[in-house]
Amino acid sequence: GVQYDLLHRMPPQYRDACIARMRVVNFAAGQDVIECGTIGTTMLFLDHGCAVAEIGGRIVNTFMPGDYFGEVSFIATAASLIEGAIPCGMVRRTATVTARESCRCLELVVKDLFDVYGNDLPGLASMLRMMVEAAASRMMPDMGAEQQVAHTSTAASSLALPPALGVVANGGG
Repeated sequence: GVQYDLLHRMPPQYRDACIARMRVVNFAAGQDVIECGTIGTTMLFLDHGCAVAEIGGRIVNTFMPGDYFGEVSFIATAASLIEGAIPCGMVRRTATVTARESCRCLELVVKDLFDVYGNDLPGLASMLRMMVEAAASRMMPDMGAEQQVAHTSTAASSLALPPALGVVANGGG
């Protein structure tokens, strides 16, 4: 089967519980998987097919099986739901992702992540930190290293996180 690096970084009990809650979602060729401007309450793991991310009609990324997308606004939404956090602009999707061909995705919902972690706020903070780090390490194909670092640090620092999660945005820990 397809391997998802992000899931394999999670503690096994949380990973298994998240996978059990994921639902399979199918998209036809040409169908929007994620729409720019919508609030990111889900992230998707591509199981089959090919999808592209577009900003202003320009393709900025291509996704193949094993890739995932929607994580930046997913993280921002999760952070904004934790007590004390202030929602920020990052909760809105910045790109439209469209199925290039028939796609099958596994969908993880923010609520499910909260249900899985329950009262384990340090575990949830650790998971969100790991997701931010993973997002930061993924290079957009058309972005040079300097631009990528600037883009990632701007995105990470604009996440409004409560003190328990502050180390996520500040890159420390």
